[in-house]
Amino acid sequence: MKKWWQNLPTENKVVIIIVSICLAIFLGGAFIYEIKDIVTAQEYRPEQIVLVKPPDPSIRDLLWRVTELLIIPATLVIIVSLINQRQQEQERGRREQAEYLANIRTEETTLQNYIDRMTELLLQHNLRGSEPDDEIRDIARTRTLTALRRLTEERRSSVVRFLYGARLINADRSLVDLQQADLRKVRFRKSQLQGIDFHKVRLSGSNLSGADLSQANLTEATLHKFIVEDEEGNVIEEQPTRMIKTDLSEATLVKADLRGSSLRRANLQRADLSEALLNEAILDGTDLRNARLTEAKLDGALLVGADLTDADLANTSLAGATYDSSTKWPDGFDPVVSGANPMVHD
Repeated sequence: MKKWWQNLPTENKVVIIIVSICLAIFLGGAFIYEIKDIVTAQEYRPEQIVLVKPPDPSIRDLLWRVTELLIIPATLVIIVSLINQRQQEQERGRREQAEYLANIRTEETTLQNYIDRMTELLLQHNLRGSEPDDEIRDIARTRTLTALRRLTEERRSSVVRFLYGARLINADRSLVDLQQADLRKVRFRKSQLQGIDFHKVRLSGSNLSGADLSQANLTEATLHKFIVEDEEGNVIEEQPTRMIKTDLSEATLVKADLRGSSLRRANLQRADLSEALLNEAILDGTDLRNARLTEAKLDGALLVGADLTDADLANTSLAGATYDSSTKWPDGFDPVVSGANPMVHD
């Protein structure tokens, strides 16, 4: 209780004190008035009539006048307190806005410094002509990962677009190693990233819908849903990786983790999904023609309307996967034998 009182703002303490005084005076006066009524009643004797002077009505009038006088300053104090509270809220809002703008300026400076230093490596230190074991590549990787850690999701995508535009992260010849780079929850919606190297990159919860990732290298990339848990293990944030209508044709997704991701109507023709984790992935209407799914895990996946014509399903796990009459399978393949469940339409 003492700690609660100490944490109260001064103006709130004043309001509480004044209101308490008003109530004490009013209740005390009412109590005295009632006591006088009781005393008057007790002075009556059946054997004799005792005339007792009734309470002076001026006492009640005085109490009401005092209360009325105190109500006015108490009301003023309350109004002032509300005004102060409003001003404090506005001041807090201004501070938060100032911090937000300061963070934006800091991030813009960090991003520009990164681009300038990487440009220096390209123009003055021949990064493009370097060999895999050259120190300059390690420097470029360190600078890139450091910048990504300091930036928010929006500007992390700017870093990737800069590297891709400078042809530094192409799957056929990647000069900046992005392995373990944190690109979670980054938006690449409708981006043109053909042949990009996302080998072992963390992309959980990212939005890749409508993007062109054809011939991209996503080997062992983390693309499952983004989950945040509290100390007790309760999920407080959950965001699936979105790849709706994404072009992943001829992409390499060997051992990629795509659990729970949304690949609705995505193009995965001739993609290599060997040993990929697609448990509970949404694959309705997905084009998987000629895709390689050797030893992939599709347990619990939704395959309604998916096209797996000529796909390689050797040792593919389909336990609990759901399909319907519109799902197309390789010739001679029996999904029921592999554990898939047909969807029954009403």
